[in-house]
Order: sequence, then structure tokens, then C-alpha cells
Amino acid sequence: MLSASLILLYLITGGLNYSVDSLQHPTFPYRLLLVPEGRGSDRAAELFWAVDFHTETVDFRLSVPLRHNHRLRKNGEWFAFGLSPDGTLVNADLAVFWFPYGKPKLTEAYTDDKGAVYKDGNTRDYILLDWRIVPGGGGDDESPANLEVEFRRKFDTCDRRDYRIESGTVDLFYLRGNHSTLSSGYIDPSKAEIANQRAQLLRSTRRAPPLPATVKTADITMHNTEAPNQVTTYWCRVQKFPDVVENHHIIQYESVITPGNEDIVHHMEVFHCILPEGVEVPDYNGECEDEDQPPELEPCKRVIGAWAMGAPAFSYPEEAGVPIGGSGISSYVMLQVHYNNPSIREGVVDSSGIRFRYTSSLRPHDAGILEVGATYSPNLSVPPTSDGFYLTGYCTPDCTDKGIPDQGIRVFASQLHTHLSGTAVWTKHIRNGVEIQELNRDDHYSSMFQEIRLLQQDVVVLPGDTLITTCRYDTSSRPNVTLGGFGIQDEMCVNYMHYYPTMGLEVCKSTVAKTALKTFFKFVDGRAGDKPYDVTLTSPSAVAGRFRDVTWTPSVKLLWQYVINQAPLDIECLQSSGRPFHGTWKDQLPPGVKFPLPRRRRKCPTRRLHPFLKKLP
Repeated sequence: MLSASLILLYLITGGLNYSVDSLQHPTFPYRLLLVPEGRGSDRAAELFWAVDFHTETVDFRLSVPLRHNHRLRKNGEWFAFGLSPDGTLVNADLAVFWFPYGKPKLTEAYTDDKGAVYKDGNTRDYILLDWRIVPGGGGDDESPANLEVEFRRKFDTCDRRDYRIESGTVDLFYLRGNHSTLSSGYIDPSKAEIANQRAQLLRSTRRAPPLPATVKTADITMHNTEAPNQVTTYWCRVQKFPDVVENHHIIQYESVITPGNEDIVHHMEVFHCILPEGVEVPDYNGECEDEDQPPELEPCKRVIGAWAMGAPAFSYPEEAGVPIGGSGISSYVMLQVHYNNPSIREGVVDSSGIRFRYTSSLRPHDAGILEVGATYSPNLSVPPTSDGFYLTGYCTPDCTDKGIPDQGIRVFASQLHTHLSGTAVWTKHIRNGVEIQELNRDDHYSSMFQEIRLLQQDVVVLPGDTLITTCRYDTSSRPNVTLGGFGIQDEMCVNYMHYYPTMGLEVCKSTVAKTALKTFFKFVDGRAGDKPYDVTLTSPSAVAGRFRDVTWTPSVKLLWQYVINQAPLDIECLQSSGRPFHGTWKDQLPPGVKFPLPRRRRKCPTRRLHPFLKKLP
């Protein structure tokens, strides 16, 4: 336990500060509850961090509650913070804190593919900066005292056992236990306390501007909607955006989820109905693809808000906002909610939606959302039992030339989106055959954590540019083909790009051309040279049926991957009204990349040989 003199110093000063490095970061702008259900208890654990892109380091502060009368057991308790590719304790990178002499000691460690914990011989990859004891609340506040440790780590330590911190999602975990849970060098999750969270550690340094005094709030939500007893439902409700007689800018939005429905509300979008003022839209409240849906809803296509599971509130930069209201502009909007109900819960009543904050104090630019990637269609489907299959969607030069203004647009944020089997997403940016800066990448993507992420710098997209969005999928546990489509067990591959100034282009996506699909199906049917034989693909359901009938041998999977990468494309190049731009959008060749972006070189001057493996005591 802590020595008597240490406890006395703690009681006298009201805290303890033991600094071993003068290079402390003054502030920690980001925070995350690693054990959110334990807030204020002796189970809570909270992480704070700050990023220095110049030195390529992250400073962390980990705050954990003290137990046993605000003491740490000497050579007893320990806790660990870790990074891993998938949030498990396999091939993970750890900083283990233990207390051999009544003060924290940091031991670097890693786990192998079986979960065994080894001491890492490289002792300067994590640097302990500071530690302190912070007293708990007094009086009626029974919250415990906390031990805070501050430590630093490089983005890339060049240690082959360490996790390389990149710009996308990072799976974090926190463990706490005693030596009995480290028996034989293994961490036993059934004995140790363990918690997992996801975060983007390398966040943009941009800060959300403060809300103005003129800010208003509007909740665009469902109203006691009874969700159908089925796995996948897209439900739409039409309503008016309130109090927008004058021009306004939406400057922030966030989700409003009915308590108890957090597990079934998968994602939501709000569409502005592009209609002249005075045109009435029926008060529709029903399934989005219902045959009886009023035709007046067809112009409700312009996205003004999009949320997906895991996303926090999103704030626009101070130079832009989404326009809403004003003379001659319809105030009708349509909320679309994707309900994912795999357990077929009955009696689900929902009033979820999106809360908008908007103001009449207009910003310099009108902002919009451009949807790029793959068309929602079974034309792009993923074979079964594949642990690394790729789908790609193109926003072609012909489409950007039609829809993007001469001065271009400035993309400042991005939200990547797939369904359950997606494991990575990225968008390449091509100009005149030369690949330039990427428009977001997440190599550790999770469909349960879909933030809208501010880019570190605006990316300018010009007419004639190409945007190529690729998604990686893992269907190794699925015995049947995964179709492209709207259902949660179907797949998508999309990047919602937030930009300014607004333009007429709303959707720029692609799928494998029907002509290429027919050739593929003829080949797998063994009829490649049989001219009288024809493949009938009259509808998406017919395409889906053909994919279900395919025998997915390894060679057929390779062929289908080749078709996706090389075959002609059918393009969706749509205006905000939902109508296509004038042009030829069938059987286009995929745009080529003459000069790929050079791979970023790691700053590892010499190869570091890993020392002899040594298990933790």
C-alpha cells in the first residue's frame, strides 16, 4: 500500500503531483469514458488526450478510481490501457501500470494471437510524464479519489509489436485486476475488469465555433411511430421546418433517440423538399418505399442532416451553414429513419429524429452534402466466406464536370458508411489521372461507430475530378452472398461529403453495368460462347436471384473481384431534385489512375530487432 508519509502528504495538500518529465501538455481537449456505466463509482475510468501533429505524438491522461480506502495495494492491483486492431486482446499493444513501491510504474507490453501477455523490451515507446492523486467529493458526494497518470506515445513507434495510430477509428480497451489475473502471462477476461471503446484519436485540430445568441432549435422527429415487426424498415415522415420565414443557416445537429430504442435506430436522414413556396406536401407518415407514397414526395431529395450509430453532435465550421427557409422556398422536410430490428421486437414505439440548431445570422457560405460511392443495388454484392473482398464506387469526371461549379467546392468533413460486414472505407481523389489528397480513410472502420469527421484541411474538388470510394468487407462467417441494398444484412459503400458552396449535384455514384453483369452470369453458367443464351436482368430482385444461384468457388470470387475493378459502369449523377443530369450514364469505362499517390514513408531509420520474449511477472 502507499507509505504513511505519502498518505500524510496527500491529506495535507489535498492531492499529489509526481512529475518525471517537464514536457507536459498543458491541456487535454478530448475526453472519453472508457467505463461509461461506472461514472462516479469505483469502476469508472476516463481517458483524456491531446494530439501534436508536428511531433507526431499523443499525450494521454488516464483517470481511475482508488479503492481500499483510497489506497493502492503494494504489488497488488494493476490497470492497463491498450490499443488493438479490433478491440480484442489479440495482437494488442498495452501500457500496464502497477505499483511495486507505492507509486506507479509503467511497463510496456503486448499480446500475441492467443492473448498471452509479454513484456516489451523497448522501454521508451510509452513515456510516463506525470501522476497524481485527486481527492473525491466531500460531504454527500461519495465519489472516490482518483489516480491520474499521464503518458506519451508516438503515432508510429517503429516497434513491430506496437499498434500504429492512424487517422481513422482506434479500438481502445481498459483492464483492471491483480496478479491473480495475470497468471502464467495471460489476461483472463472472466477475472479482470475489461471495457472497450472506439475513438478517433487523431482528430482534426479545428474547433467548433460557439453558438450565437440568435440560435434556435428544431426537432425533426417521428411521433409515436409504431415500428413494424420486421428486421429492416425505412420509415418516412413529412413535416415543416419551423420558424424559417427568413433565410437561416443550420449550424449544428445531433440525434434525439427515444430511450430504449438505441439498439434499433441505425441511421437517419432529413431531406429538404425542393419545391416552390406555397406548394402543399401531404402529411405522409409511413414506409419509405410504400406503393401508396404520394408523388409530391419525389422532390424531397436534398440532404440537410445525416446521422448514423455512434455519431455525436456535428457542428459546422464558422464559415458555412446549411441553408433553410427564406422567401420562395418550401419549408417541408422529410425524416427517414432506418430501423434495424433483428430480434423482431414487438410494440416498438419511436419518436427519434434529429435536433437542428439554426440561426438567422447567416455565415459566408451555404453548405451541402454530396453522396459518393456505390449505388444501392444488388449489382454490387459480396461473395460469402470472404475475409477481404472489395467494392468500389466511382464519381466520374463526366459527372463532376456537369455538377461542380467552375471554382470548385471545398470539402471540410466526411462520414463513411457501410453496414455490418464493412471493415475499411476510403475515398481517393484523382485529377487528370494523378491521385492527390485522400478524402477520408478508415482502415479500422466499424459500422457501430460512424462519426462525421472534420478533415484536418479543406480539400478542393474541381469539375472533371474523379472520386473513387472503396470498401473492404469480411463475410467469413456468412454462408450466403451479401447483396448490395438497403437491408442491414445487405451492404452499402458510401461517403457523405460535407462541403461549400452548395451546388446542384447531390449524388455521384456507380455500379457494375448491366451488360457486364450479363457477361459474368453467362460465364459462371458455362454459356460464355453460347450466343442464343440470354440472361434476363429485368429488376433488382432478378439480379439478386442470380447472385444467390452462383456457386462461389475461389476462382469465381476472383473473377467477380476482377469484374468489379475493371468492368464498365452505370452511373448515378443526380440533381437535388432527384433527376439525373443530362448525359450518357450507361456503360462508362472506369476512370484510370495514371499516377497513384506515393505511399507515406515511415520514419524508421533502422530496423529495430525485437528482444527475447519475456513474460510479465
